[in-house]
Amino acid sequence: GTLYSADTWLGDLSIGHSTDHGESWSGTALSGTSPVIDRPWLVGGKKGEVFVSYQDLQCCTPSAMWFMKSTDYGQTFTPAVSITTGDPSGLYTWEGNFVVSPSGQDLSLVYSRRQSGVVSAGATPETIWVTQSHDGGKTWTPHLVATLPVETTTIYPQIGLDAGGVQHVVWSAPGATGNPVSYSFSRDHGLTWGGPVALNPGKVGGATWIVGGQKAGTAAVVWLGSPDPKATGSTKSPW
Repeated sequence: GTLYSADTWLGDLSIGHSTDHGESWSGTALSGTSPVIDRPWLVGGKKGEVFVSYQDLQCCTPSAMWFMKSTDYGQTFTPAVSITTGDPSGLYTWEGNFVVSPSGQDLSLVYSRRQSGVVSAGATPETIWVTQSHDGGKTWTPHLVATLPVETTTIYPQIGLDAGGVQHVVWSAPGATGNPVSYSFSRDHGLTWGGPVALNPGKVGGATWIVGGQKAGTAAVVWLGSPDPKATGSTKSPW
């Protein structure tokens, strides 16, 4: 029942919590240990437990991602652990969200990787990855989900975890026709991935989000979409 909030300021991260439905808040003004913090994600766990991931700009080059957690409502945090960083196969990473198992030991974070840091909607190839931790976030191992001929259009892929342990990932990217939302899943803790398949082939979708269901293999996906395969943010189209 605890609420958590995150705010980036002074190059660091302030994390607050409320145990009275948001009536009052307390927290830690400077929570992180890496030089620069951006795009934080929070996942609440057991009582007093909160998991945090964030992107390190590394002086305007978003290439590294970090993880830390707290067991005292965010008053203190473990030292930041490196999730992944840029390498010759992809200098830039773009962090999506992450999911945590009920035990708090199994975590999965989705991200994209490309050579170019410029968001140009289709200039260079891109890969989608899910990195896994099975020791509560101490170590991480990445697994390839999909290789795309062009960049995603909404930058950040999304992941959901259903009650049966199946992982679900979505993203949007230009296709042969339109800009469809693509979906992939894994039944073996992210080791192998099915698909991907387009959920709205020939149409346009963006701003994707996915949530795992209460049964294995089920999920719900929402996106901003248009039936016009040429629709963009600057065209007059039905949405």
